[in-house]
Amino acid sequence: MSAKKFEHRVLSAIKRSQMWSPEECVTLAVSGGVDSMVMLDVLAQTQPSHRANLQVVTFDHGFRTESAAEVQFVHKACQMYEIPCVIQSLNLSGGPSKQERSRNARRDFLSQFDGLIATAHHASDQAETVLFRMLRGSGLDGLKGMSPRSDRWVKPLLMEFKGAIVEYANERRIEWKEDPSNITSTRGAIRQL
Repeated sequence: MSAKKFEHRVLSAIKRSQMWSPEECVTLAVSGGVDSMVMLDVLAQTQPSHRANLQVVTFDHGFRTESAAEVQFVHKACQMYEIPCVIQSLNLSGGPSKQERSRNARRDFLSQFDGLIATAHHASDQAETVLFRMLRGSGLDGLKGMSPRSDRWVKPLLMEFKGAIVEYANERRIEWKEDPSNITSTRGAIRQL
């Protein structure tokens, strides 16, 4: 696979689902993981075509000592792409429902920005979501999965599988950071299946 073909597929998905209009502000949620770093790279590389005004938000959850270095890693990448970057410390304490509280805090903060919010969910996440909802006993509505655009939330990588994302990252020599807590989460267990 060539990086250009991957970028073309992502651009086609953006246009097909009418994710945004030229000059619209799109805030990218970037964690530093491979998915969000690829989203950042692809949207930066293809900005002359999709013409969104990009900015990045990255979060220091404060749960791991590495998280401070990870947000600086994202900030440095944004400087290279010449894309504005906001670092937000969540300062959440440990305890029950840590993942859910983190997700809610991120959503609340991101919702304060004008325009659209882009997350790096992809086709492999889509499969996990449907399986997760099946295991929870969701009805038919719960099994439909994620949409490329839902209100202000957009997912430009939703048609791409994890393998293609990693391949793109390797071809483009994109660095990323692994979050070890992803492996021990419920979704991490589903990924192992």
